Amino acid sequence: MKREFFAVDDYGQGGVWVAIHAESAEAIQQMYPELHVYSEPPDFLARDVVDRVRAKRSFDLDDPPSGYLVDIIAERS
Repeated sequence: MKREFFAVDDYGQGGVWVAIHAESAEAIQQMYPELHVYSEPPDFLARDVVDRVRAKRSFDLDDPPSGYLVDIIAERS
């Protein structure tokens, strides 16, 4: 059963958060090793940030990459 994970692409001066629906954190790490995966939104993320991430950067791991996930893949080259 899929569940929601929060993940961040930490680029040193900050990070970009995404919400990813997947079977496990390990599955996310296999596909996107650049991301640091959390089993739930970390306490230090403000509620409004969590809501924005869910609204604008929510993905299903089984769907083709889109949005910010495409950017992560592009940076690999």
